[in-house]
Amino acid sequence: MAARRRKKVTAQKKERKPKKARKPKAPKAPKAPKAVEAPKPGMPMESAAVIVTTLMLLMALILVQYEKGLHYGEGMFDTKYQESSSAE
Repeated sequence: MAARRRKKVTAQKKERKPKKARKPKAPKAPKAPKAVEAPKPGMPMESAAVIVTTLMLLMALILVQYEKGLHYGEGMFDTKYQESSSAE
């Protein structure tokens, strides 16, 4: 149960203004049924092909450079893998 507020005791009680009459609300128009939205398309096939091709070319470049560094001592990974290949 909610607590009740006590009325303040004042020497003079102020008279309240009468409340304004409210305007009657206009009847609402019936809402139209929501249209079923078509599902949003995913990534286009061309964009997916571009991304996959780019990743494959980068991986091919890295693997070729790794092989050059491992077997021939040149390329991007020449100093990194030269020591490990000489141990074999």
